Amino acid sequence: MKKTLAVLMLLVMIASVLTVSLVKAGEEKKIVAYDDSEGILEVDGSVDVEVETTVGKAQDRGRAIIAYEQELLDKTRTRIENKIDNANQLRERIREREQELKEQIKDFKEEKKTMIENQNRVRVAVHALLSMEGLVGGIGKNVSEIAREFNNSEQAIIRAEERIETRSKFKRFFAGGNEEAGKELKNHAEKYQERIDSLEELKNQCIDCDAETIIVLDEQLELLKAEKVRIELRAETETKTKGLFGWLWK
Repeated sequence: MKKTLAVLMLLVMIASVLTVSLVKAGEEKKIVAYDDSEGILEVDGSVDVEVETTVGKAQDRGRAIIAYEQELLDKTRTRIENKIDNANQLRERIREREQELKEQIKDFKEEKKTMIENQNRVRVAVHALLSMEGLVGGIGKNVSEIAREFNNSEQAIIRAEERIETRSKFKRFFAGGNEEAGKELKNHAEKYQERIDSLEELKNQCIDCDAETIIVLDEQLELLKAEKVRIELRAETETKTKGLFGWLWK
């Protein structure tokens, strides 16, 4: 028992020393530039600033992404006002949307680009579901409503993933993953599944729908299922990442 207490006290002392050293190192760094469009923080020296700057960086990146989301939503609303008449036009609109989204992120840094690409797959699916409202008869309004629910949840998912991305290596080592953000993602994955099930039910009710339109709907369902799995896996990984002193937060 005494040996165990001694080991714990030693580990706490080491953690305290490392924390103080890192804070001091961060305070000595001079911020050179912050690129708001890419979320890049440049500093003099080789030690990462992971204390006071991390929160501000996350907030700035979060605001930039939310603004980007709103811009895309506005464009989607404008486009769906122009109704389409058949599945071929629907596919053409989907291709245009995919190309536009690729063009918008071509100059992003890889880390941010990967996260946005994940979200873009959902944006394409949402755009397709909204655009097909006039092609799926009586279920059209219900399909559009579910599409909007997917779209509305994306900003919350982005914020949760931002909190995971910006968690410092130091904090992750000692305290583990961001369990709160992980649980939020798990809840979103469950909501994803509920919406997917609802879309499947609606699809089965559309007995008069054009076969090609149903194929397009199935393709969007597959995209949404893949995103649900991705969110689920990330949530599981984050909640299972235990730090050296992770038990203290239980």
